[in-house]
Amino acid sequence: MLPERITIGSVEILSLSDTTTTNDACMFFPENSPDEIKSYGDYVDPDCNVREPVNVGSFLIFSKGKKILVDAGLGPDPVEIVGGAFGDLTGDLKRHGILPEEIDKVLITHMHFDHIGWLAVSRNGKVSKTFANAEYIMPKADYELLLNPEQVKSPPPPNHFSPTAAKLYASGAYMGRNISQIEELELVSGEFNITDEVKTLPTPGHTPGHQSLLISSGGERAFVLGDVAHLPMQLEVSDWIVVADVQPELGSKTRKRILEWLESEGLIVAAGHFPSPGFGRVIKVGGRRYWEPL
Repeated sequence: MLPERITIGSVEILSLSDTTTTNDACMFFPENSPDEIKSYGDYVDPDCNVREPVNVGSFLIFSKGKKILVDAGLGPDPVEIVGGAFGDLTGDLKRHGILPEEIDKVLITHMHFDHIGWLAVSRNGKVSKTFANAEYIMPKADYELLLNPEQVKSPPPPNHFSPTAAKLYASGAYMGRNISQIEELELVSGEFNITDEVKTLPTPGHTPGHQSLLISSGGERAFVLGDVAHLPMQLEVSDWIVVADVQPELGSKTRKRILEWLESEGLIVAAGHFPSPGFGRVIKVGGRRYWEPL
């Protein structure tokens, strides 16, 4: 059985899952032909569906006496854009003996609906934080874009916004429920220290403010990927344009850079959309890059 909890020096990382979804690879890679996509038969079936479920994962990091939740899933209510799927993140926390009010910090890698759904809930017309005692830390660029979707312009590559992203932002489909009503948010950019063992690193492209996490403790390191990559298949085709990337060319550039770095450094990776529990390494065999689960 694959481990759902790992240690990096004195830091513990617990894998959590809100739910799983399916993925149409032919839609996910819009600039590649179905035949080319299906040629990667280890990952894609003859109907162009990704063979393994796509996890909607979070990670709970224990560092310096703090419980740090990384990403907050789909949330408790059905989400139309993913076929009415909804999550059970707080239930998974409780199965590990952790109550929502025990979380000290919530770090959001980026502000898409499947990463912010549990931040706040509405009951009887009143919005409240799910993690009542936690500090919420979010990328400033993403927050500002969600609240002001008219800012989606088309600057030159590699920073332009995809037409699909522009439509989704304008429709409000990316906006998590109740986010604008949450007070006391810590909006960050660049590198930001969560503890002296955990810090954010900018990895833009999937969203303008996308951030990953670098964990360093006791001479060991790990990297929380966020949505730099959604599928193990992307390790082989890191240059393919992805429909989910708000800034497609920049997303591809970041993905190639980060995957090459992870491979060369041999870091343990925590990948929230890879098959649960999502811990592994990026390796190269015979000139091809693969995901090696722990």
